[in-house]
Amino acid sequence: MENLSPIVLFAFIRLDTLQKTVAALQNNYLASQSDLFVFVDGPRNEQDVESVLVVQEFCHTINGFKNIELNFNEKNIGLDVSIISGVTKIVNKYGSVIVLEDDIITARNFLNYMNQSLMFYKNDSRIMMISGFGLRVVKPFGYEYDVYMFGRSSSWGWGTWNERWNSIDWQISDWKQFRNNIKEIRSFNKWGGSDLYRMLKQYMRGRKGMWDIRVCYNMFKTKRYAIFPFVSKTQNIGFGENATHCKKVKFNRFIHDLDISDNIVFNLDENIIPNTTIIKKRLFYYSFILRLYYKIHNFLNI
Repeated sequence: MENLSPIVLFAFIRLDTLQKTVAALQNNYLASQSDLFVFVDGPRNEQDVESVLVVQEFCHTINGFKNIELNFNEKNIGLDVSIISGVTKIVNKYGSVIVLEDDIITARNFLNYMNQSLMFYKNDSRIMMISGFGLRVVKPFGYEYDVYMFGRSSSWGWGTWNERWNSIDWQISDWKQFRNNIKEIRSFNKWGGSDLYRMLKQYMRGRKGMWDIRVCYNMFKTKRYAIFPFVSKTQNIGFGENATHCKKVKFNRFIHDLDISDNIVFNLDENIIPNTTIIKKRLFYYSFILRLYYKIHNFLNI
């Protein structure tokens, strides 16, 4: 496969998950043909210094890729700035990019799937991103393709193109008008999940580490979609105390199956359109009822 998209990997202080992330990525069929850019954020305080140094030392040992470039921040700039600035730098240079964080392990065919999809949907302006993660969704009868479209982003292994990435309004400049429009708020939650407005409001009130909800909002405003696989090419192993988003839980509602096949060619739909049956199944994962169910189970540890 020619013209492979570069891989951008973001890390911080979690050596254990980073090692597993890198090992899985090295095991990808296209790893040796791919360029890898690693960004490690700086320490937040004195307690972080040693952990960051250990992560940096490990990064110097990474091999198995065509080219490797390491980028270490002296000061802590936070997850939002790290990802937005890092992705912008690489995607503007190469035109497309594949993005991972330090708690995402990948199937061996992850890079095949991502590169094929990025090339296939490059000229479809309706598609904002390609997601490597896929929740367990049963294909509707007669549905022959390996992917579907849904109006929500996913940060668990993804890719995009420069013109779509650069179109995002990171400031949410219409927030004042939007928050007073009940009809639009309801449409937003129906577009990608009933938790979206709540998360956007949290970000606008100052919560950090929420770059992805701004992507979701811009997808809603521009009526763009993400491409998702039926069989997930990634798995999040970062549910723990040092995680930025995903704190430790016993029961995780994001049910999925990691691809263990040797398939490297995927059946993509050139004329893909939203499938109402699939969208209904996806929206259920973000429903209030399901979120409450798992919250109670985790609280009671049952």
